[in-house]
Amino acid sequence: FANYCMTDKKTLKLIAGKFLWDTTKVIGKGATCSVYKGVNKENGEYVAIKKFIDDFRNYPEFVSKEVDILESTRNPYIVSLIARDKTLFIVLEYCNRGSLFDHILLHNGLTDEMFLALLDCLHKGLQFLRSINVA
Repeated sequence: FANYCMTDKKTLKLIAGKFLWDTTKVIGKGATCSVYKGVNKENGEYVAIKKFIDDFRNYPEFVSKEVDILESTRNPYIVSLIARDKTLFIVLEYCNRGSLFDHILLHNGLTDEMFLALLDCLHKGLQFLRSINVA
């Protein structure tokens, strides 16, 4: 939390009343959103703030559908929804080891054991999603 207090105040934003994030701390970007590293002001835990692109302001059902799915998927193989606000933001569990792509680059690929462990986790996550008719 202290790191965020020392950030330029112009780049700080507050979501859902207690999650602080810096608009310069992008940790991921995709076709529909950007993801920022944030912090819970109440307990100091890091979170991921997912901000959908402004185009979705006219399609709130898209964001609502993702929220509905995440609310029904409490599973160790799927990232957890922590909170949402009324617009284009959702607050997610922060995964501190980075993306799979980052991990592959860092280690120059995956060992067979790492690949099999990853495949097992993906299988378990997809199996769960299929069991609740999501995938």
